[in-house]
Amino acid sequence: EGGDSQASWRRCGDLGVSLCLAWQVQQAMQVCQRAAEGSRAKLGAAHPEALRLRHNLAGVLWKMGLRAEAERAFRAAWEGRSRALGRDSSAAMRTLTQLAALLDEDPHRKVEAQALYRNAMELRKASLGPSH
Repeated sequence: EGGDSQASWRRCGDLGVSLCLAWQVQQAMQVCQRAAEGSRAKLGAAHPEALRLRHNLAGVLWKMGLRAEAERAFRAAWEGRSRALGRDSSAAMRTLTQLAALLDEDPHRKVEAQALYRNAMELRKASLGPSH
């Protein structure tokens, strides 16, 4: 299996997340950056795996304290997942919720964060249906 396959990018991204969980965030960022950029180049920016890896990169950037970069990456992942998978997909809602959590840490952006949380809640309610 070549280094440019979807499975290879997935493994690389999963390694980045594992490194992040082990607080090896500098290494994690490098691995996640490589996975996100490589998958985007080889699979296309709208591919679900490329979008998942972009989401993961955003999480690592957040953990490193690079909030502006994390916000840009979460927004790009959310917009891409919304277009490719649907706004009410679990992946898009997960990214939207993470973006809201990031913004919620900033006391000046609480209102914006609450609006995103509300949006995610409404999308979830709509996707589950009235009987849930």
